[in-house]
Amino acid sequence: GAGGGEEDEEDMGPTVEELVDRAAAEQSRLQDINDMLQKKSRLALDFRNKGRPPLVRDTSRLDGVSARYRSSLKQWIETLEDRDRVEGHYQSTVFDMKSTLEERIKRADDISKAYKHFRLEVAKSAEHSKTARPISERLLTSLEQEDQEKEEEVQRVRLKN
Repeated sequence: GAGGGEEDEEDMGPTVEELVDRAAAEQSRLQDINDMLQKKSRLALDFRNKGRPPLVRDTSRLDGVSARYRSSLKQWIETLEDRDRVEGHYQSTVFDMKSTLEERIKRADDISKAYKHFRLEVAKSAEHSKTARPISERLLTSLEQEDQEKEEEVQRVRLKN
C-alpha cells in the first residue's frame, strides 16, 4: 500500500522545486527579451536624435511651445478686448434707446392728457341742440368713466398680444 501512495503524488503533477525551476527559467527568458527590446529602442532613439545637439534631444517634442503659448495668449486677450468693446458699444446703444423710449412715452402721455382735457372742455361747452342747455356734469363723468374702462380694455388686449 505504501508504494501506491508515492504513485499518487507523482500523478498530481510537478513538484514545488520543478515549478520554481520553471519560473526561474521563464523569468530569465523574459529578462533577455526585455534587454533586447531596450537595446532596440535605444538604437531607434539614437537614430532619431542623430545630428541634434544634446540639449535639444530631450526637448524635441517641445519645440515652439512657448511661442505657440504666447501667440494663443495674445489672441485670447485680443478676443476679450473685442468682446469688451462690442459689449460697451451695445450697452451705450441700449442706454440711448431706453432714454429715447422714455422721452417718447412721456411725450405720448402729455399728448394723451392734453387731448382728454381738450375733449372735456369741448364737452363742457357743448349745448343740447333743442334745449340749449349744457351737458350735465354727471353725464360727462359717466362718459369719462366709460372711456377710461375702454382704454383699460385696450391696454389689456395689447399686453396679451
